[in-house]
Amino acid sequence: MFRYFAQVHREFRYIRWLSIRRAFILTVIVLIAAFIAGFLLGAIDGGYATLLEGIVI
Repeated sequence: MFRYFAQVHREFRYIRWLSIRRAFILTVIVLIAAFIAGFLLGAIDGGYATLLEGIVI
């Protein structure tokens, strides 16, 4: 068990961690993309709902 954690510790030294600034920028990009995708999908869904409502009623 000790050998496993020693190997994990050794592998962690090879990881290139993101800087705080880079992580923040990427987080903002993901949040903006999620907001835009949600807005577009909501608009498409609302359009289809209106279309189907006009056909059925």
